[in-house]
Amino acid sequence: MIWTIHGCKPHHVDVFLFGAGAVIRSVLRGAQVIVVDIDQNKLDIARSIGATHVLNARDTNFTEQLKQLSNGHGPNVTIEAAGNSQTYRTVINEVAFSGRVVFIGYAGKEIAFQTHLFVQKELDIRGSRNAEWSDFKAVINYLRKTDDCDELISKVILPQEFPTAIKEWLLNSGSVMKLMVQFK
Repeated sequence: MIWTIHGCKPHHVDVFLFGAGAVIRSVLRGAQVIVVDIDQNKLDIARSIGATHVLNARDTNFTEQLKQLSNGHGPNVTIEAAGNSQTYRTVINEVAFSGRVVFIGYAGKEIAFQTHLFVQKELDIRGSRNAEWSDFKAVINYLRKTDDCDELISKVILPQEFPTAIKEWLLNSGSVMKLMVQFK
């Protein structure tokens, strides 16, 4: 049986375009989590932190795979965490009718949408830049209990290295999971 974050009908599922904290918290809430990305390393990590399924968005049959996992309906909740114009459009295209779309990734530019889908699919579209304290606490507690959190951290930097590290990340954001700033 497939359940969602919000306890919706069993034929719906959740999909996340990779956001490790969102994946962890959703898994802890009992959601079936489908992670979509184009980077195999990120997909492997997603599976290791609890994703039920992982899909590569570059697969030619990606949409069919997603439909199959959701009994033909599409996911009832999609969370965009990449901040990419293509992933912004993908979550709108793939979400189920009457579904919820949550944007947590920052897109650095304007994005054009087929707005008829907003009305036709009767979508609930939200932006979110934070979670509740209980969500942060749950993810922190999860990370404290696991031995595998090192794979989530791409690089440990000092505060003075932050400007350079951010520039490097902007040039190669697809392969960076998390930058951890170490304060002494």
